[in-house]
Amino acid sequence: MGGGQWRRNFSTRPDLVTMPLPRFSADATLPSAVELYVDNVRQFGSTVQDGPFVLDAIPSISGAGTAQLVVRDALGRETTTTIPLYFDNERLATGLTDFSVELGLLRRGYGGRANDYGDDAAASASWRRGMTDTLTLEAHAEATSGLTLAGAGIVWAPGNRWGLVNASFARNSGDEDGWQHSIGYQYSTRHWGLDLQSQRRSEGFRDLGDASVFIDELPTSLPEEDRATFWVPTIAGDFSASWIRFEDRFGNRNEVRSLSWNRQFEAGFFLTASVFDDGGQRGGGINITIPLSGNRQASVSVQDSQIGGTETVAALRQDIPYEGGWGWGVQASDRTHGEGQGRAYAGYRNDHIEAAAGIEHNPNSDSMFAQTSGSIVGLGGNVFFARRINDSFALVSTGIGGVPVLYENRLYGHTDADGHLLLPDLRGWQRNRVAIDPDELPANYRIGDIERLVTPTDRSGVLVEFDVHVQAPAIAVLLGRDGEPLPAGQRVNRDDGGTLVVGFDGEAYFESLDQATVLETPADDGVCRHALPAVDSNTDGTPVRLGPVACEWRAR
Repeated sequence: MGGGQWRRNFSTRPDLVTMPLPRFSADATLPSAVELYVDNVRQFGSTVQDGPFVLDAIPSISGAGTAQLVVRDALGRETTTTIPLYFDNERLATGLTDFSVELGLLRRGYGGRANDYGDDAAASASWRRGMTDTLTLEAHAEATSGLTLAGAGIVWAPGNRWGLVNASFARNSGDEDGWQHSIGYQYSTRHWGLDLQSQRRSEGFRDLGDASVFIDELPTSLPEEDRATFWVPTIAGDFSASWIRFEDRFGNRNEVRSLSWNRQFEAGFFLTASVFDDGGQRGGGINITIPLSGNRQASVSVQDSQIGGTETVAALRQDIPYEGGWGWGVQASDRTHGEGQGRAYAGYRNDHIEAAAGIEHNPNSDSMFAQTSGSIVGLGGNVFFARRINDSFALVSTGIGGVPVLYENRLYGHTDADGHLLLPDLRGWQRNRVAIDPDELPANYRIGDIERLVTPTDRSGVLVEFDVHVQAPAIAVLLGRDGEPLPAGQRVNRDDGGTLVVGFDGEAYFESLDQATVLETPADDGVCRHALPAVDSNTDGTPVRLGPVACEWRAR
């Protein structure tokens, strides 16, 4: 759909927890120590005064678990309360609402034709609300010429401990009338998990996805889908089994049963194995991935099926470093009937671009490919070319080149000759720590604040300015009217209204002598004047030495 969308975006509040959180309450008769354990792992500990208290916590688990609230008072008496829990990301917290509204034109033949949009406006709307900690209600509606659809659903956690039930029903009317319903159940613990889903449609069911294709391309058979997945993580590896039965609109039926196992060994290599049976053929495979030094890894896989035969694939690759550099990969396969395939590619990344190119060999053809991506950023009156930006970015401006810039306490780079550096990887709606490192700068740099906390919106930029100036420190030896150095402690007036105190041997220190300065030392019968020229700072930041500078005496 090409058009506009209005929706709630929870990512603008990273601190907001959208799932229902448990509340643990108790009553302490004396000042007590409180500890919370989830699956025998300590999650929280604190002290409370006498009286009732409520503890809101976010246990770091998913699925089913058991919480224990332990209250130990000042006399050593201990009370333990056990509460079953179930955590998931499908429900909304009580009173929390999510919604989305879209309006535009439907694209026809997506993926198979050129950019062709329909002439009739289309709209859709979705709504979800956490009614209680165990129940979330859902509603959905769609409309376009010849089609209206409305549906509702629930996500329910029975007793907040027996898993998660989801169900939905939708009905459409217009050029065609029909319905669709689905139901599912999932249950997950640290020791095993189960996921069951089933969906049915009537012959006349249509939604906006169907309206976006040509009506004569829609067959009349009834699509159905059932699936079941079971998994068991163990110290010997993770085992899973799945069963899928599917019938599409064209009447194609398929039923697939599979078993798989994977494990990561202490040496770092990863091993997976699987077998399947879809009724027409059987097969299986095994794959091993071995990490190597220098950001490299190798893999070998063997797949066998009754129709495709046996195929062995070997690959070696080096990932492109995040900070920039080269990456490459080679892959070769050999099937039992002699058809060999191969692929080789190289990629490069720097601060301005990401690019990749390669060649492929197949039994019937050879091909080449090349791709590149990047970003053009306009900010602060400047234009920059950068690698691809997926979220937010910042332009650091110091006015001086070579200043080291830190992002989240890590050195990201140095400002260019104009004093700019683009940071392309900030997190939208979250606080990002951007700083400069004064320890790497010469001693003649004057620096204001060295750190900024910035919170850009998503897919937007922010200008981060730091006050950095290069000073021209200098030491001038001042002589009195008698030709001897001025005495230590002598106060001298500057023509800009300031004063300075002369040190030993007539030396006067200037933080920055970047412009001509006149000094005056008053006496009873006249004034001693010293004219000092402007100086350029030394490259190493050390003070420039001037003098001895003779006194220009002016009698009163």
